[in-house]
Amino acid sequence: MVSAEQIKVSRLLEGAKRLQVPLFQRPYSWERPEWQQLWDDIVRLAHERRRLGANETHFIGPVVLAPAPMNSAALPSFIVVDGQTAAHNHHAVIGSDSRSP
Repeated sequence: MVSAEQIKVSRLLEGAKRLQVPLFQRPYSWERPEWQQLWDDIVRLAHERRRLGANETHFIGPVVLAPAPMNSAALPSFIVVDGQTAAHNHHAVIGSDSRSP
């Protein structure tokens, strides 16, 4: 059975899990202009949240996961069926050190 739900990026990326991107997925291709647009969106959202309250959100697009065939209870694994760029980018932003240039 397939189910869908809207969740926050932090929930997608929290906890110990393995996200596997199959080799047939298109290669990662973001460069500086795309990263700049994402950063501008994050900054704009932060300003809007301060001005309007904490209800403002940013839609990153769908991320579709399927349980990996060789799944382990100790480290759940999922295949990224769609949304690998969104998952990667937001993981990089969340994991980055904001003091870095």
